[in-house]
Amino acid sequence: MPSKLTRVLVLGDIVGQPGMRAVFYGLPKISNQHHPDLIIANVENSADGHGTLPEHIRTLEQCGVRVFTGGNHTWDKREFFKALEEPFVLRPANYSKKLPGKGMIILSNPQLAVINLQGRSRLVSIDDPFVIAQDLVQKAKKETLCIVVDFHAEATDEKEAMALHLDGLVSAVLGTHTHTPTQDERYFPKGTFFLTDLGMCGSTAGVIGGSAEASVERMLRGIPAKSEPPQDQLHIQGILLDIDNSSGKVQHYQRILFPVDV
Repeated sequence: MPSKLTRVLVLGDIVGQPGMRAVFYGLPKISNQHHPDLIIANVENSADGHGTLPEHIRTLEQCGVRVFTGGNHTWDKREFFKALEEPFVLRPANYSKKLPGKGMIILSNPQLAVINLQGRSRLVSIDDPFVIAQDLVQKAKKETLCIVVDFHAEATDEKEAMALHLDGLVSAVLGTHTHTPTQDERYFPKGTFFLTDLGMCGSTAGVIGGSAEASVERMLRGIPAKSEPPQDQLHIQGILLDIDNSSGKVQHYQRILFPVDV
């Protein structure tokens, strides 16, 4: 008899109100089509591209998202700090233990662990994610072989290195942060699945979910420019994984590039 598979849908960074709207209208359609057992979403950009608000968690829960991960913008909204103590809300584990929240959750149904880490290359200098990853993975493996890592990082080499570092120890290492879906999905030698970046949920009409005009102005002038995100060309981007419960290995995968017409 074949081993049971756990189907996990992991969404890239939800960017601003357009991203929230894309997920609100599009995620139920994806769920009805693919029937995931668990939905994970990175929410660090859901509040105008900078941070998260507690009400976003409530809205996304209604859409079916169960586990929420973060990144460098997790700390942008002080009113979100209390929500970081909720059981299914994560933030990168390698931030200071003096800050609220946690970087790992181990679920019982489905039996699966989610780990949230942040890179240091071209981002703020925080604790070493490679060392902390090893510690968290060893703790998680006492409960389950199915482990999904959201590695929120800028540099592609740092993301690949993390996947090789954890090869054979976790089910998947999935990159977030750059808002650009990559096409390099693959299995590493010991069986860990890797994708450099999941992409984003939001508008693809501008620049990584933000205003094209403001982005160009920043590049031309080198000074801040207010960015109003475009409201059209909405997409949900991410990946669907089927993980074998007995081995913790990803058996099947499907990239999600889902246009949302609202």
